[in-house]
Amino acid sequence: MSIDSFEKRDIIEMLTEDGLDLRQNYGDREYYTCLCPFHDDRNPSFVVYPDIQRWTCWSCKPGWHDIIDYFRVKHGWDFVTARDFASTPLTDDEMLERHLKTQQLEGTIDMLHLTNRMHNLVELLGVYEARVVFQRIDQLLSQDRWIEAERLLRENGV
Repeated sequence: MSIDSFEKRDIIEMLTEDGLDLRQNYGDREYYTCLCPFHDDRNPSFVVYPDIQRWTCWSCKPGWHDIIDYFRVKHGWDFVTARDFASTPLTDDEMLERHLKTQQLEGTIDMLHLTNRMHNLVELLGVYEARVVFQRIDQLLSQDRWIEAERLLRENGV
C-alpha cells in the first residue's frame, strides 16, 4: 500500500469519524479546533489544518502530526495498524469488527498475565494449596467475576 492512497483520505473526515467534535475556523487559512482528546482540556487546543493534513495540540503535543500519529497515540496502535486503518474507509460493520478484535486481543494479553501469576502462586504456596486456589479462580472466571479472581490472587501474595 502506497502512502499516496493514504493521503487521499481527508484528516477532517477521519478525526470526525473517530468522535472529535471539530469546529471550522478561518484566520489566514482554514483550520479546525476542538478539545484535545489526550488531556483534560477546557479551551480548544487541538488544531487541525486540512490544507497540510496535519494536527497539533498547543498544550500537550507540540509539533506537527499526521493522522497515523493520532491513531497511534489515541488507540495505542503500532505504525502498520494505524496506517492501514487510516488508509481505507471502513464500514460500520468493519469498524465494529476491528473494535471487537482489539478487545479480544486485550483479553488474551490479560489471560497470559493471569497465567503467569498463577505459576507464581504454585511457587509460593506449593502444588496442593495452589490447586485449591486455582479451582476457586476457575469458578470465578467462568462466571465473569474477574475482580474477585484478582482479589483472590492478591490475598495469596500474587
